[in-house]
Amino acid sequence: MKKGILALLLVMLLGIVNVKAISENDLLAKFKQGYEVGGTVVKASSYQVSEAERYLKKYEVSDADATFISNKIDEVYELAKADKAKSFTELSDANKAKIVSIVAEISNKTSVKATLTNNGILTIYESDGKTIFTQIKDADITKQTGSNNVMFIVAGVVSILGAFYIVKKSGKANA
Repeated sequence: MKKGILALLLVMLLGIVNVKAISENDLLAKFKQGYEVGGTVVKASSYQVSEAERYLKKYEVSDADATFISNKIDEVYELAKADKAKSFTELSDANKAKIVSIVAEISNKTSVKATLTNNGILTIYESDGKTIFTQIKDADITKQTGSNNVMFIVAGVVSILGAFYIVKKSGKANA
């Protein structure tokens, strides 16, 4: 009788222990929320949020996977907070490497397949793990400014016209 009561008490206590599982909606809400880093609130861009929503509409992410990813988001946040980094490019090289390995761990241990390069390009794959679903680049990656392809096209056309003119002019002079 005492063993039965003890077993019942243990079952009741274990039933009371609350395992905090994260759903897809909770994960998305966590992704949308801002985090304070160095006195500034850093949030995912509307593009990043829409890509996350699009992925979650297309693919089922289990509560266990969502919980794992949520815990990894917390790890990334702590690394960013330690470096006072508001973007991937502001992280120390050591913490960039840690975050790259965190994304690799997420890819290896969950249904979400992704890679992160050291220059801040996050690639999320379709369920096959090979086809690119989306690529998200750090907004602070240095971009070329002050020129565009139109300038190169115009310069190429002018060069071709100049070469044609010279050939035509030299052809008349030799004739």
